[in-house]
Amino acid sequence: GKLIGGLDILKGLHEEGKLAAIVAGTAATPECSIASKVDKRKLTAEDIQNMPPDRRLKALVGKFKVLLFMKGTPERPRNGFSRQAVDMLKESKVHYEAVDVLEQADLCGVLKQQHRIATFPQLFVHGQLLGGVEGLRELKEEGRLTAALAGKAAPAPVKES
Repeated sequence: GKLIGGLDILKGLHEEGKLAAIVAGTAATPECSIASKVDKRKLTAEDIQNMPPDRRLKALVGKFKVLLFMKGTPERPRNGFSRQAVDMLKESKVHYEAVDVLEQADLCGVLKQQHRIATFPQLFVHGQLLGGVEGLRELKEEGRLTAALAGKAAPAPVKES
């Protein structure tokens, strides 16, 4: 999986008409991708946990189809935005994995520093950053959330939540 970039990068790609082709896999991804060559073997939770934070991020994004970086856990969200994201994912009946950024501050730091993610939760689908709660809400209101979670539709521009 690959992280395309933050809001500014996605806006630029969208304005240039390149975003849809990149998401569809018919165009090259910009150089800021984070999960370009994750080891294809089955990584155990222990393997991943013992990696340096930047490699751990690549492994997680590459391993899971739908991955939510949130404050807290799905069972115990630690803020309202994380709770809203979990509720929308549950409503969509999609299987997802979650990472508590409060428990993995080093991973949170990598996301913030290298990829300009300033707020949480943030959702990755098939290795692509879909965005935060506002982006999920927009997709839901437009009736495109289920398709986006399945990786069958171009995501909305990433928004800060």
